[in-house]
Amino acid sequence: MATTDIIIRSFEWADVSLLATLQHSDTADVDRWLRQSNLAPEQECVLAEVGGETVGYGYLIVEQALSRGVLVAEADNQAVLNALVTDASAKAEGLGLSVLQMDVPEGDEKRSSVCKAVGMSIIRVHLHLIRPGAEPTRVTLPAGTATRLATRADVGTVTAIQNAAFTGSWGYSPNREEELDYRIFELPANAPDAVVIVTINGHDVGYCWTHQERANSPGMVDMVGVLPEWQGNGLGKLVTSVGIDHLISIGATPLEITVDSKNESAIHVYESLGFQLERRSVWYERVLS
Repeated sequence: MATTDIIIRSFEWADVSLLATLQHSDTADVDRWLRQSNLAPEQECVLAEVGGETVGYGYLIVEQALSRGVLVAEADNQAVLNALVTDASAKAEGLGLSVLQMDVPEGDEKRSSVCKAVGMSIIRVHLHLIRPGAEPTRVTLPAGTATRLATRADVGTVTAIQNAAFTGSWGYSPNREEELDYRIFELPANAPDAVVIVTINGHDVGYCWTHQERANSPGMVDMVGVLPEWQGNGLGKLVTSVGIDHLISIGATPLEITVDSKNESAIHVYESLGFQLERRSVWYERVLS
């Protein structure tokens, strides 16, 4: 397929159903995802066409705070995928971003070849772990410790803990309250996501953000955050445990979690709670001029 046969065009809101078909997703789910306040679909999403047929898509997630663009792209044909990555690279450079990154499943030769062809190289490896059983941790809360599920009144608390815990960590872009409010209470099909807040002697010190796509589906531990001044006391394991037990209680099994391969302490905690390696993904990056 010649490059000249591929047309890259901007997304329009009338394309939501088409984009959902390409993603093998529900139209309502895709529509909700696109309406996050930090996204700009008409500027950042493109569709690839060949002979009048839409055959792929690309979404450049712009994170100005990190001066990076993260590309999510899909196409069966390697030439189309190459065109999408090339388009995203030019767009990111035009926005003045420093890097373009893409998360690729380990062993995906098509995506890996395209990334290498446009000058991207591997900079990070993420581990995707799974907890196959339905056995709860049966964690015992220490004296003075309590938990609660976050309500909208707690969004400020969750945002503050998350930004304090993760700002400076690789790949983390600080969040605003309106972003987290939408992601917890509007974005999930099975809304809201259950965010378990852990309190010690009346102080909110950490949280475990959990997700179940739909009833009777697997569960996910999305994020585990502990305030920096409370870290190093085994709280990471405690906070993760209460999140696991919540997911088990609603029938969300198996459980999934993703962790940076360099985060050895977190990996140890998750393995001690029954998680095991399922697969890896590699992050490719191109430094932009």
